[in-house]
Amino acid sequence: MRKRTINYQLAQTVLLAGGLYLTSTFSHAGIVEATQAVEKKDFKTAQIEFESAADIGNAEAQFNLGVMHFQGQLGQVDKIESMAWFFLASEYQYPNARRFAEEIYGSLEKSEQAKAITYTEQKIAEIGAQALTKRLYPVITQSKAEKQVITQSAKMLVQGELYYDPGSFARANNNSAIQRLHRNPSLINNLSKVLVNDDSGMVQIQYDVAVDGRVREPEVVFSWPKARFNSASIESLLNSTFKPAFSAQKPVTQYGLVQNFYFGVNGVVSLRESYPNLYKAFKKLQNAADENVSSKYLYACFLRGYKRLLSESEYESFEPILLELAEQGVNVAQFDYAQYQIYEKNDLEAGLPWLIKAAKHGYADAEYKLGDLAMQPTSAYLKQDYQKAEYWLSKAAKQSHRLAQHKWVELKVLKKNVNKTFATQALTWFSELDDDARTPKTYYLMAQMHLTLDDQSKAKKYLSQAVQIGQDYHWNVADWKKLQAQLNG
Repeated sequence: MRKRTINYQLAQTVLLAGGLYLTSTFSHAGIVEATQAVEKKDFKTAQIEFESAADIGNAEAQFNLGVMHFQGQLGQVDKIESMAWFFLASEYQYPNARRFAEEIYGSLEKSEQAKAITYTEQKIAEIGAQALTKRLYPVITQSKAEKQVITQSAKMLVQGELYYDPGSFARANNNSAIQRLHRNPSLINNLSKVLVNDDSGMVQIQYDVAVDGRVREPEVVFSWPKARFNSASIESLLNSTFKPAFSAQKPVTQYGLVQNFYFGVNGVVSLRESYPNLYKAFKKLQNAADENVSSKYLYACFLRGYKRLLSESEYESFEPILLELAEQGVNVAQFDYAQYQIYEKNDLEAGLPWLIKAAKHGYADAEYKLGDLAMQPTSAYLKQDYQKAEYWLSKAAKQSHRLAQHKWVELKVLKKNVNKTFATQALTWFSELDDDARTPKTYYLMAQMHLTLDDQSKAKKYLSQAVQIGQDYHWNVADWKKLQAQLNG
């Protein structure tokens, strides 16, 4: 192939746009740190952060590494290294990456071209898109994993009561309005606009049903208003009774079930008539939705939460709005859209790619969920893989993700490979939890960590708490009792 000269003007126009590096608004935390390091001309730190993201398929980081080697910021100009990184980024259709790789290739001597091809192929084999998918990411298969096949799904028999105070905000607001009316009777005409009914909202929870027909691991997938009714909804599920799922005529744990809870809907005519304060908020969000990303995201959440209270003319589907934000690279929207597809629509093929995109940008919730799905698949078409699960759970746990820390400890116990260093770290994580954030399994895991540290006294204490609280939820704690008997014996 004839040697070509790189179009440096073109390269610099793109590579230097907006500064030396191209970074998205919602970037991997490491990329943000790398960009800051570049501004300080600390290129070594930038390289470490970029490579950390590039090694899990972050095309932006791969592209930026191509820039650094192309401009000689890590020593001498290295066109072969630069070409390899640009080509890797092109596998994810990163803008201009393929073009730059080809331009660099064309500028090399024939002997260098052969070296460049060999080196790039090695990189692709290590961290190319196919290699990473096989090594790190859950993969949807064409055939079922037979041991994961559910022949009869879990069924709710009795739902636990909802204990919450629905009118606290409403009472305070209405009492204040009435007092103002006493002071100023002319406000009577505005009374209907300021009086509100009990709080309203929605909570969607993903949970597992164990072989004893009791809920395990409830997690909020979506709530609106954020966290307003979470505790009441989770408590209701934990006190619910199910007929467990069956596989080959044996009861099994079923993962990834979904339950929606709606509040303040019964007897309500419309959002405008029954919740004028919320309707006002709705109109503000609607008008501001195109002004910025945050407003558009909140508007999508509002539509999702209050769908039942909006008229046909008022309601706009939140799904395309969320998808639009996901396509713009908004990590929280990518994660929400993925969860919506996976859990509510039961469509792994539509949801999993968005979860992976968010994880590649270091979004801890997405990293955790990838680990969770690999550890406890919700579908027979997604094979269980403890190695992938541990990789993603550990990444999220190191970002202080509480659920990832808990699940990682659980996985270590299942694999029976807990060492004393890890046990000490796990107990530090658990010590930072409030008592009401600890589940019976938390106390069981704490007992296991103390056993690893040869502290039987504390192991007995936490195992006793696990058994007691587990029994309060009517869990089957027979295995925990056996361990308790062994320690006491």
